[in-house]
Amino acid sequence: MYNGLFHPGGSITRTSRFNEFEARTVNNQLLQIGQTGDGPNSDFTFSLYQPPMELLQNRFTVRYEGLYLHEYELKWK
Repeated sequence: MYNGLFHPGGSITRTSRFNEFEARTVNNQLLQIGQTGDGPNSDFTFSLYQPPMELLQNRFTVRYEGLYLHEYELKWK
């Protein structure tokens, strides 16, 4: 899995958009995503707009939908 698309000519398109991230509290309350970033390699980051700290004390979950499944096949001659 990788957060970019490989093109036949060898180029790669990488994207990381705010709508690919979703953060929720344990009570299923949606948290607002702030800045996002990506790179190098498959690294990515996100920030939350300043929610009240008591919403984060028990934990929160993050869903990221920006990964693509790539398959490779090795052919022996």
